[in-house]
Amino acid sequence: MASASTIINEFESNFASSFKYTSSVKYNIEFKTSIINDIMENLNELRSKFVNGDVNPAKVGWEMTLEHIDLLDNLLTEII
Repeated sequence: MASASTIINEFESNFASSFKYTSSVKYNIEFKTSIINDIMENLNELRSKFVNGDVNPAKVGWEMTLEHIDLLDNLLTEII
């Protein structure tokens, strides 16, 4: 099992500005807070929109996948 600091560092690197920007532009989900419950709620809403194809056709430099969303969800679960 990885150390808590390693898991937190991995979460932060994956939860970089590209992920947050794409979430905002393409899915209208803004990650404005570092409160864990808010992040989890936003990830669940983002997953739902992603799966249902509820997406804006805007071009962004980085495209997320369901695996990205699941990775962040799993890392956050490990942190808590």
